[in-house]
Amino acid sequence: MMLLKEFASFFSRKISHLIYFENSIPHHLKKIDIRTMILFMNNSNGYMVGVWIVGVLSFAAIWLYALVSWGFLLGLMFGWIPALIGGTILGFLWPLVVLAVIGLIILISK
Repeated sequence: MMLLKEFASFFSRKISHLIYFENSIPHHLKKIDIRTMILFMNNSNGYMVGVWIVGVLSFAAIWLYALVSWGFLLGLMFGWIPALIGGTILGFLWPLVVLAVIGLIILISK
């Protein structure tokens, strides 16, 4: 019973800190966060499309790099492992990848 009371006390303190933090955020930033979250994290929107496009392109690029750097045989046999890991990570971070590519294009074109 004592453990339950301690947990309830700890949980109520954390909630009060969270509510205080929530109230300290300006109202216009809350709208942007909610809209951004709904736009990018909802599976019915374009977020998962971006995950697949960037993930597949990253997978192919990493596997091609493995083929070139490790040789054809080793790259073909084992290159899919880092390509799968990298493609998955870069796929889910696709907004950052797109911004980085746009930044590189701007830097190269100048």
